[in-house]
Parts: sequence; structure tokens; C-alpha cells
Amino acid sequence: MGYKVSAYIPCYNNGVTVLETIRSLRAQTYPVDEIFLVDDGSKDDSLDKVKSTGVRLVCHSVNLGRGVVRSEAMKQAKNELVLSCDANKFLRNYFVEKALLWFKDEKVAAVFGSFVPSPSSEVIRRWFFRHLSQKTGIQVQKHKALLVTGGAIVRKTAVINSGNYDPSLHYSEDADLGKRLLECGYNVIFDPCLENIASRKDGLSQVLMRHLRWCGEKNREVNFRWYVRQIYHSFKVMAVRDIKAGDFMCMLISLLSPHYQFWFSWRKKHIYI
Repeated sequence: MGYKVSAYIPCYNNGVTVLETIRSLRAQTYPVDEIFLVDDGSKDDSLDKVKSTGVRLVCHSVNLGRGVVRSEAMKQAKNELVLSCDANKFLRNYFVEKALLWFKDEKVAAVFGSFVPSPSSEVIRRWFFRHLSQKTGIQVQKHKALLVTGGAIVRKTAVINSGNYDPSLHYSEDADLGKRLLECGYNVIFDPCLENIASRKDGLSQVLMRHLRWCGEKNREVNFRWYVRQIYHSFKVMAVRDIKAGDFMCMLISLLSPHYQFWFSWRKKHIYI
């Protein structure tokens, strides 16, 4: 196809899984031209492990957030097409080869795939697929989709022309960019055949954290009104869905979710989600 692809790995304390991420990038059936890792102030052994692989490192001395990491990665990438894979995931080996087929259309600015979770219990798995898989439209191919960058390829010039990732955002930086790409007349493709897979099993706190990231709103500061609205949604929508399925254990997770979101966001003070 003649494309050259840069690949970057956002990393923060992912020493347990990052080597599997790197292996999956190197095992692609369509070779990746360069791989680099953007470490966002990790305190574990992530950097020590990556140094032995020969992957180029871009390091932050402190944690600056996902918006900064992705914005920096776009500046560092030397090729027009840029692949991202989070350091707690790995890609199917055909991911790049199949994703590149979409870029024959010059209006396509980004292509992303479906996320395959590995929750730690059957209850958490049921809750995830009932309440979060519907957020991503996992089984349906979609044009003009809302961008998710856990496993995605983007066109660098389109991203830069649309203002790049917003470095002020700790969460929803990809959805924010995706909206601007669409406003600029580009297309964003969701292809469920492209899978990015969780490298380790998630516990309840990890799944609730993913719910917070995926369902958060840009520029929404946590306050009591926001908290009440989340509680209302958990009762009137999520818990009702669980009850209809006869799943009372999942209902308890749904009712817990807004309190976890409020606690985590309040603990982080004025972080916008």
C-alpha cells in the first residue's frame, strides 16, 4: 500500500503489560516503521523494561495527563499515519493491515477498533457489556463516529489541522478531537473487525474508572448538581436495565457507579472529565 506508519504507546505505571503491547506492534502483518513510547511520569518499572527493547522513549518527569501525551505524540511522530495503542492493551496482528484500507479515502482522518475487555469476574463482565459496550457500538461499523484512541490510526495532517489533542484534558481528549475532525469535514471510522484487547483482567475499580472516562463530559466540573444527575441516571436507566435482565448483582454495581465517580473526581479536586 506504500504507507509508512508511526506507532506510539501512552504509558503510566504499566510495567506489567507494556512489553506485551510492544510485542503486538512488532508482530503486525503490515510492519510499523517506528515505535516510540510516551511515558507520563511512571513510578513503577515501566521505563526499565522498555529500555531493554530498543523502543524510543519520550519521558515526562511528572504525570501531565492524556491530552498532553497524545498531543506530544503527534508532534514526535515522523510519518503521516500514526497508530496508538495504550500500554495496558495489545492489538491483533492484522490491525494495521486492515485499518490502512480505509485511508485510500483522503477524507478519512481516523480509524479505530473495538475494545475487548478482560474483567476479573462474571458479574463485572456482564455489567461491562450491558452498560459500556453499548457506549462504543462494538458490533456495528460506523462512519462519522466519535473517536476512541485506545487502538487507532490517525492521519497526522488532519489532526494538526483540526487543532491537535487538547493538552488541558485528562480524559475525553480523543472524543474532543473527534468532534473537531468531523466539524472540519473529515470522516472518523469505527471498524469492529479491528480489535484491541485488555492485557490484564480488570477489577471493579478499573471498570468503574473506564465508565468514568467514557461517559464523562468535557469541561464538566464535579459539583452537587452533577452528582445528583449521575445518581438519577443510575436509578432510572442503568439499574432498570439490570432489573429487566434479572441481574441484581449488576444492579448494585450500577447504583455504586455515581458515588465512585463523585469520590474519584472530588479526590482529584478540579480535574475536568
